[in-house]
Amino acid sequence: VLASGQGSPLLQTTGLVEGVQFREYYYLVDGANYVKVKLDQATPACSTWTGPASIAVSGVKASIIARFGARLALSGLKNTPNNWWLSAIDDPEDWTPTAGTPEDSIAGDPIVALIPFGERGLLFGCTHSMTYLTSDPAFGDARMVEMSRTVGVVGPRAWCSGPEKTTFVLGQDGLYVLNPNTFNVDRASRVTAGRLDNAFLRLDFGTALAAGGLVSGGTLAQT
Repeated sequence: VLASGQGSPLLQTTGLVEGVQFREYYYLVDGANYVKVKLDQATPACSTWTGPASIAVSGVKASIIARFGARLALSGLKNTPNNWWLSAIDDPEDWTPTAGTPEDSIAGDPIVALIPFGERGLLFGCTHSMTYLTSDPAFGDARMVEMSRTVGVVGPRAWCSGPEKTTFVLGQDGLYVLNPNTFNVDRASRVTAGRLDNAFLRLDFGTALAAGGLVSGGTLAQT
């Protein structure tokens, strides 16, 4: 969409666009652009989101975004897929690292999903593991809990919230239900066990997650 005074749209992409609302703005990322949309106007105004400019490597930017309490979280740089960042509290324009502010990696396992989890946590869904940040590090009681070393998440949108603060995530071998009070995810958490095992064995997630065959965009490829 062209905003007033623009010669071309700020965001034209053939890839996934991820976005979250924070107060009167909606913040968008797609791996190549940072854009924000001001919502409290008759005609929403688009502009470049300059705050996370430092979160880029050779022009590649974050492709995953999540709301984490009073912060925004970014990840999904193709060059450094295991790194993640948090904005300053109440300021999505401030991404300058300070003492005690995470700018860390998750055990070398690429992050594919950022998932708000439980009362005030953030779940890092990786290709073959899951790690849970229990609360905002600014409050002093935050812990990084390794929930699984074998179960991962297949894509940035392969999850949804469930009842009683549970979260459903799609792994390569089935659908799992996660409870924030249970810090160990294994095959017992797989709700499709014994029901859809053969279906998941036939799924080709490499094809399903590729351009034009994305899980969140339509059908899953089957072999």
